[in-house]
Amino acid sequence: MESVLPLSSLRLLVPPLRLTSALMWQVVQDQNVEQFGKLEEFVSVMTNLMPELLSKRQRATLIVGLRAKMILEMCRGELPVDVQTVKSHIHRLQTTDLLKVSDSDMESLQDSVLQLVLSLLEDSFKRQHFFQ
Repeated sequence: MESVLPLSSLRLLVPPLRLTSALMWQVVQDQNVEQFGKLEEFVSVMTNLMPELLSKRQRATLIVGLRAKMILEMCRGELPVDVQTVKSHIHRLQTTDLLKVSDSDMESLQDSVLQLVLSLLEDSFKRQHFFQ
């Protein structure tokens, strides 16, 4: 027998969801790149719960954009870049199927991001010029 939650119990979910949504909105407004991983998780959870929020292509584009921004901000730092951390993020970007979106544009976007990041890691002058 399937147990169904009473409608009144859904009220318990609303305050944490509002709080989390407000926090994620603040992350976006502040461009707090350090929290983009949490924003990506939030987008994934919400679009899994309500797939009609974004198309698969929109979701994939958003996630690639968030990951690219995180990686580029890691490369921006004045201190030497932690190449291993950046490479782990690049590997994650390469190995994620992003909802199995079979779209040549999406693959092209991922490839472009990877080529840019790798070129910035290899050439500090190019990296400095890019961020100016």
